[in-house]
Amino acid sequence: MSKIVTVTWNDGSAQEVTFDSFEDGSTRNFIDFVPSGNVQDNKRFSMPGVDGNFLIRGGFRGLSVAVLVRYKDTLANCTAKWKADREAFAKYSCAVDDGQTYYTRCTLRSDSAQRTTGEKASGNVGYGDLSDEHHAFFDVRYVWDVDEL
Repeated sequence: MSKIVTVTWNDGSAQEVTFDSFEDGSTRNFIDFVPSGNVQDNKRFSMPGVDGNFLIRGGFRGLSVAVLVRYKDTLANCTAKWKADREAFAKYSCAVDDGQTYYTRCTLRSDSAQRTTGEKASGNVGYGDLSDEHHAFFDVRYVWDVDEL
């Protein structure tokens, strides 16, 4: 299997979810990984008698990491996996590994874990039938705030 992104959390024992490439036939697939630039704590001060501002850089505050993924399986299985993943990601501090950088102490944003598409049919599905005996997929966007690298 070709792991592209792994999300790890600890609920008493280490747990992980991997999002694989589409070629692997996995039910959780990776679409895109978008790390932000560093977020700095900047403050501007305007002193009396001085034109302009002084910019004070208060240091590194963190960054965010967005991961776009696709769940595909029967509609019931897709929904169950998405629900289980978002609950675990929200409940525990996570580590997000894109294969090059290991982002630790990641906190899932409360407005994250949103579906970016509705249910879509895949495979030999007649007339767009999305019932449980047919395969479906939908895309989800997760965003974590990273406290440190």
